[in-house]
Order: sequence, then structure tokens, then C-alpha cells
Amino acid sequence: MPSAQGAIGLFASGSGPGFRRLRVHDAVLHKVSFTISAFAGFHELVESAKSPIDLTVTTMPDDTDDIRTSPPSKAAQLARARRDWERAQVDFRFEWINREELEDLRLVLREAKAGHDNAFRSLAEAVSTELYYQPLAPHIDVYRLKNSSNQLMGIWLRSPESLDLRQEVRGGDGSLMGHVGRTNWQLERQAHGNTWSIQAGWQAHHDAEGTQVIFLPTNNIPVSGNYQIRFTYHLDYGDENIPDEKHDHWYDRPVERRNGGSDPLEATIEFQV
Repeated sequence: MPSAQGAIGLFASGSGPGFRRLRVHDAVLHKVSFTISAFAGFHELVESAKSPIDLTVTTMPDDTDDIRTSPPSKAAQLARARRDWERAQVDFRFEWINREELEDLRLVLREAKAGHDNAFRSLAEAVSTELYYQPLAPHIDVYRLKNSSNQLMGIWLRSPESLDLRQEVRGGDGSLMGHVGRTNWQLERQAHGNTWSIQAGWQAHHDAEGTQVIFLPTNNIPVSGNYQIRFTYHLDYGDENIPDEKHDHWYDRPVERRNGGSDPLEATIEFQV
């Protein structure tokens, strides 16, 4: 692609990207090599999970404790801030908002991340005073949180890269406005053979970056058996299927492609109780 002073190039290895629109302003350009991920894709990230490690916890917050109910409320604030920031960058590009308005929303996002991380850290410290602060491994570590009676009280995942869990975005009146994040999850128990049944009553608490996730049951302690956490990573947000008459889909988020397609990717992490 020629420019006034020379040429520029965009290269990606093995991901099959597509560029719809590119704008280049006058600037000093440099050739820089960088890696966006240590894994070939989301499936490879989840498959890096090692065998579960048992971690005995002396106390666990129940579902009525403020320390446990705070992260979801902070997560809702973060999800709204993420959505507003994503759209603000489009608004600024087309000069629908000015620089000051853009920076105001950047600050809102930063404060939302800080508030969310503070709430998650309080929960994590209540589970384990040290694990939260340990360096992340180059693979996913799986911790089974158990009480003194060897009963499973939760699962803690520590990932070197974001799991990008999907969150709903709701307005002040509670109406659904959309979502952020690409990854849905569900906990399943093996019924018989290759048949798995979905286990309701679990909640995921995670840090702002999505690298640490604590799964806790909201009711009964799980019975013994084979379990798995099934992740569904959406390459396509599906924005193009939502009517957007006002802005002609300017807010549509990028569609990732894998092997020429954009179907959701599934991967599981298995463990026993």
C-alpha cells in the first residue's frame, strides 16, 4: 500500500485476517515485530490446562456475603463501561464526539476496571491469601477448592491470557443493551457415556482482564462424578444481524476467522469430584 513517503505493510501469520478499512495519517513509521498471543487460538489456550491441583480452603464466602455479591455488580459496571468505550472510539473517529468526551469515557473505563479488580481481589483473598498474587504460568492452572472434609467448594482457573468471558450490558432500567466478551461457559456433569448434563447454580467471578476466574456454586455442594467446564468462543459477535438504522453498522465489532470460517469454537476443561 503506497503512501506519500514510501509504503506500509500489515502482516499476520496463520490467522487469515481481513481488513475492511484502513486509514493512515502522516506519522513516523517503524517496522516492529510483535506477537499477539502465545497460542494458535482459543482452543489451544484452553487445552493448555494442566491436571487439577487441590487447594484446601479454611473459609469460603457464602452467597449472602457482600464480599461475594460485590464482584457481579462491579462486573455489570465494567461491562457497560467497556461497551461505551468501544462505541466512543467509533464516535470519535467520525467526529461525533470530541477528544475531551473520548477521554472522559476512557477514565470511566479505567475506574470501572479498578473497582472491579478491587472487588474480585477481596473475594480471592477470602478464598486464598496468596494464590491471587502468584505469577501466572505459561499455561492454564486449575485449582479445586476443597474444605477440610475434602468436599469441592469451587474451581479457580488462572490463565496466561484472557478468557474474555461474555457479560450482558444493561441500561439503567435493566433492559438488555447487548454484551461484551466472546466466551460463554457452562458447567457440565457426565451422566453416562458421552452424555453430559448442564449443572445450574454456579457463578463465575473474574478479574477485569479475564485471566483469573473463580467458579462458585450458589446452592448445594456438587456430588461426586466427572465434570467439565465447556467454553464456547464466538468468533463473530453477530452485530451484523442486529438492526442498526441510525449508524449503518458502524459499531459492528471485528469478526475473527479460523480456517476460513467464523463458527464458534468449543473447548473443555475436565476435572473430577
